[in-house]
Amino acid sequence: MLLVYHICIASLSLFATGYTFLFPSKTKLQISYTLVALTFITGTFLVIENPAHLTQTCLTGITYLAVVSIGLIADHRKLATVKNETQ
Repeated sequence: MLLVYHICIASLSLFATGYTFLFPSKTKLQISYTLVALTFITGTFLVIENPAHLTQTCLTGITYLAVVSIGLIADHRKLATVKNETQ
């Protein structure tokens, strides 16, 4: 069951990161950060629960974190640009 939650949370975090890029706000950025943290936490529990697939899991996790991190950096920069334009 934890795997289902993990996949849902990871998918939501990818969606939230993309949505935040389109419509930036501090709250949406914080939600994206929270979803990434929850994905990391549930992924850690899954690895502890089933260490046999450690290599595949880690490679997938690193790829996910790289993609989401790039998105979050872009979101953060866009939000800063929007805030500067409104001031």
